Amino acid sequence: MRRHSLNGPWHGLAERLFIASAAVLCVAVACIGAGSCGVPQAAATLTGDESMAMTGVVNDGSADGGSNDTTDDTTDERSIMPMAILDAPPEEGWLKFYDRSGVEQTALHITIASQTSYRMPSVAGIRHDDHAGAGLTGDADWVAIGWIMQGLTLGAPCEASLGVEVCAISDLGGLAKTNNGENGALTMRRSRPGEVIKAPLANGSGLRWKMWHKSYALYAQQVRYAPNGGTGSMNSTAPDTDGKNLNGTNLADGGIYHHAYAMLAQNRYTRPGYRFVGWKARQSGSGTRQPGDRVIVTISREAPGLESAIYDAQWERLVDRTVTTMPATGGVGLTGAGAAGLGFAGVACGSGVMLLHCCTRRRDEEHDDVCSTTDDGLRG
Repeated sequence: MRRHSLNGPWHGLAERLFIASAAVLCVAVACIGAGSCGVPQAAATLTGDESMAMTGVVNDGSADGGSNDTTDDTTDERSIMPMAILDAPPEEGWLKFYDRSGVEQTALHITIASQTSYRMPSVAGIRHDDHAGAGLTGDADWVAIGWIMQGLTLGAPCEASLGVEVCAISDLGGLAKTNNGENGALTMRRSRPGEVIKAPLANGSGLRWKMWHKSYALYAQQVRYAPNGGTGSMNSTAPDTDGKNLNGTNLADGGIYHHAYAMLAQNRYTRPGYRFVGWKARQSGSGTRQPGDRVIVTISREAPGLESAIYDAQWERLVDRTVTTMPATGGVGLTGAGAAGLGFAGVACGSGVMLLHCCTRRRDEEHDDVCSTTDDGLRG
């Protein structure tokens, strides 16, 4: 039987192919074991309200207790084409959340770890008060109802300062800006607590990409009431935001981008000697409004110090016009205040001299005066 031999030119070619394949395999295993291949990552700097998406390579052995050797050994690694990312979510980074004053709500922090979506956190307890101790209802002028997310730019490099192996964002996901129907401009998207938003995706030649993203609380103005001389307690009125479109500007169609509706509450204050006649907006000084009337309040990230949603109780003084019945004769006498109110002074019913229409009135703080009448004819 003849044995085939690889001697000759074929033998040398096979040997070289085997050696090259083994070298590539060793490099790939080394890169995977280290978690990355490439150049050190530049430090990220965040300024203002901007969010940043970033890609890069991590080659710092000291970060996980490895070698601190500072010898430049990246030359060979740069010549190796790293594994490409294709429509991949960010692998590392964070989502942070802030109130109107820029104070981070640390308990709401979300750590990014290749998730394909994120659930927006609760806004419970995020509120702002410019009128503490002013005798108003409630404990806040503004209460958070959602989040305003800083926008990313489609196609932008994930981190331009790296200069090498950068990626480009291919899908903004839930962080895309929205057209709210106002002047055709794109604006930062708003989301509700508990809403699940899709993670952005990126393409590129880097092994991974990172993202740092900020969101700010979105506030709704609360209707607050002042007793204005009365006593008692009431609750503030929250605007109607349930099921409304946070990103829509047409209030009539349920959009609450700038404003929302609220309904004025029934009065619960009392003031002896007066009756309640309505509510009056403190800042605008407009006419008196009645309980059940619909008013407009503001939706805002800044939650400015306004008094347009503070309503003062309006009171009307009651006149004491009580009429008393005279004993024995069956006549009716008028108290001094009552006689003056009816245009008489020192005249008694039943005197036989004149015909009087005598009226007994009582004071009622919540209703018009109640009057019971008797006609007292000429009596001798």
